[in-house]
Amino acid sequence: MCFHGVTSPALPAHGDVHLPLDAFASLIAAVREVGRIVPLRDLVTRQRAGRETTGLIALTVDDAYASLLSEAGNYLRREAVPLTAFVVTAAADRGARYWWDRIDDVFPGVAPERWRAFEDACGLTAD
Repeated sequence: MCFHGVTSPALPAHGDVHLPLDAFASLIAAVREVGRIVPLRDLVTRQRAGRETTGLIALTVDDAYASLLSEAGNYLRREAVPLTAFVVTAAADRGARYWWDRIDDVFPGVAPERWRAFEDACGLTAD
């Protein structure tokens, strides 16, 4: 399972790609009812060796958001949830915000017709 970001009151985000910490915890509990969460390296090693992987689930996150070092990280450690993070090192080194988050954060405050004009200007279709 791949995630993007985990939000909390201390680290909010408006984007749909981010999951609130309580929803993330509920999802992890549900996943544990149907399978066993293992490190991605274990799943890949088993698959490459031709060994059974049924019921094994690996969790990954893209971009290494700061929440992995705070509330989400605390939850993952406390619950012993293995997680693989794919880090955008240049952004992490600079502490830069990702461009897509800046767009997601302003989206709720933009009138639909203005947003459509922005999408049109970018060449995005309405489909």
